[in-house]
Amino acid sequence: MWWSLISVGMICSCAAGFLVWRFAYQLGFQRGQTSSVPFSLVDELLNHRIACLGQDPSEARVEVESVLGAEA
Repeated sequence: MWWSLISVGMICSCAAGFLVWRFAYQLGFQRGQTSSVPFSLVDELLNHRIACLGQDPSEARVEVESVLGAEA
């Protein structure tokens, strides 16, 4: 009996969390709010593409900028 109550409670909490997330996402999407990507993350991604994947630095920069929608 306790397991069924715990299971129902967890399912309800997950459903409520999903609904809150969806509402927040839709609200942010409608208002056009975006979050900026930190430069350190962009630099790490570029370094990974160049050093680990052996990509040309200019191609890597263009690809990362296009994927992230970042300016030069």
